Amino acid sequence: MQEEYIREKEISEKSEVEKEIELIKTIIRTREELKVANRNFEYARR
Repeated sequence: MQEEYIREKEISEKSEVEKEIELIKTIIRTREELKVANRNFEYARR
């Protein structure tokens, strides 16, 4: 629980540009995870 608080504190101290960069990185990482999950799903259907 404390780790979550520390993470939230770090995010709130970042500038707007840093927040946008973090958001873009998260979107890219999520997109890649979805691609892998989709490949796994397609493989499992065979």
